Amino acid sequence: MVSRFSSRADMASLVYQFLRGLLLAGCCVSSAAAQTYSLAPPPYQTVLNNSGDKVSNACVWTYAAGTTTPIATYSDASGTANTNPIRTDSAGRFTAYLVPGTGYKFVYELPCTPPGHGVVLRTADNVAGTPSASVVTTGTWIPSVGGTATYTAREGTYVRVGALVFARGSFTLNVLGTGAINSIDGLPFPSIGLTPVQIGNFGSLASTVVWIGGYLAGGTQIVLVGNTAASASSSFIGLFANGTALTFSVTYQTTAP
Repeated sequence: MVSRFSSRADMASLVYQFLRGLLLAGCCVSSAAAQTYSLAPPPYQTVLNNSGDKVSNACVWTYAAGTTTPIATYSDASGTANTNPIRTDSAGRFTAYLVPGTGYKFVYELPCTPPGHGVVLRTADNVAGTPSASVVTTGTWIPSVGGTATYTAREGTYVRVGALVFARGSFTLNVLGTGAINSIDGLPFPSIGLTPVQIGNFGSLASTVVWIGGYLAGGTQIVLVGNTAASASSSFIGLFANGTALTFSVTYQTTAP
């Protein structure tokens, strides 16, 4: 009897330890999977004078970080540009949406008459645009050569991580008409400057080429250049014609919010 009782006691102890382990594990998993929250950013800023009073119609000038080069801010998330300087309301308030990953300098002044400046209250430099560059968005866009061109197929997609955009696209022209002969427009976001474009498959071009490439020079347009068999250097030759098919991709930085 003692032996059987001891065995059952040992078994009960093992079961207890097992169940206790499950309970603790469940608590840990629940804690690890718990929802986390972030603090809401202020929906607007308020300009105060040196006495702490709100400044109506204050001037808020915005520049690229570390410079006196004006840079745009926006009054909403869809990209409606603020004036520069921004003017505060009767309670000294204003709203400024920024481009993710871009640095800004804010100069807060008493009321001014642009382009003249008022008395500087404060300067805040190296203000980073938010949300952070880790925010990812995806979408579609439609490449175009403009004019009266018609297409048998065209499509484009993009992935945006903060201010960095990866865009790809393709099209097959039906009739070129008055469309551009060496440029593509309609990128989903404007670029900030010179960026190379990767050209994939192409066919039915207007010229016999041994090489074709492209670049961005700012804005939403891709410019294409190529070499003909008789040419030693790249040039802006006519590339597109009826039936032209092209695929391409580009990774670039944007100024859009």
